[in-house]
Amino acid sequence: MKILAVDDDEVIRRLMSEILTNIGFRDVTFAASGKEALNILQAAKGPFDCFLLDIEMPGMTGITLVSHIRKMPDYARTPILMVTSMAERAYVDSAFAAGATDYVNKPIDVSEMHARLQLVSELVSERKKAKSERTDGTDGATALADTSERLHIENIDGVIDYLSLENYLLQLSRLSLFGNCAFGVAIKDSKHLFEGLSHYEFHSAVTDVAEALSECLKPHRFFLAHIGGGDFAGITDAGRQFDADEFELAVGQKLREMDLYYSNGRPMVVHISASDPIQLDWRSSRSSVNALLEAVGNAEQKTLSPADALIEIRPPVKPGH
Repeated sequence: MKILAVDDDEVIRRLMSEILTNIGFRDVTFAASGKEALNILQAAKGPFDCFLLDIEMPGMTGITLVSHIRKMPDYARTPILMVTSMAERAYVDSAFAAGATDYVNKPIDVSEMHARLQLVSELVSERKKAKSERTDGTDGATALADTSERLHIENIDGVIDYLSLENYLLQLSRLSLFGNCAFGVAIKDSKHLFEGLSHYEFHSAVTDVAEALSECLKPHRFFLAHIGGGDFAGITDAGRQFDADEFELAVGQKLREMDLYYSNGRPMVVHISASDPIQLDWRSSRSSVNALLEAVGNAEQKTLSPADALIEIRPPVKPGH
């Protein structure tokens, strides 16, 4: 795995070089500033697979550097790990909002760094394999969509990848989560709504819904991620003020204003269900991740008709009864 590590402290760069070599990552290029890193990227003959970025650097912060990297087509989804002593939530929020994938605190724990980079290496390998398998000559405009795929959605406030959302929650302490809630959103009848769509059409439709959700979550602080099909998971500091019914109405109005259409000109009528909020007060970070999935399940349950709901919750019949 080809890594670009950026830190203005020479001692940290030497330490990081030793750590990375010892845990099996030897193809590492170092830069002492954001400007130097961008110059390296412009001159590189092949793309990097991962970035390790400090935050507090003179001239250009690591968070600003993340924004520059994400604007480069080759690096829209490349894993970016912030490696920093800045543990305050404001820095964590800003990093993930800019496009960071994960966040590692200094001083560097060798075992933790090894585990994080091992996961990144596996992710990079999976994406390379998936990319190599999409070489049948069919372009994204006509290839049938895999609607179970977790989509990467760009340039919408607060919308990040699900992996980043999980890592964000794992980074926060119980105190930082106080006053926040998890919520889920499910598009009603999404299987029928997205049936037969190309990847491009599916991505466009989900992106439109994500934009409506983002607009209706403002001005609260939030992060939102697509998790496949018509489902989204999110966290917001609205806490107990989050009203699922009001949110559904607001999103419905926004979607009607957006006037969505299929590529053949037919109107696309989208309705969503939102779960009631699950408060994250005093939950551990891992428990908060579980709350995300619980909230999505609750949203999906709301999309079912009364008859479907009875079928869903009916216990299995034992033989002989």
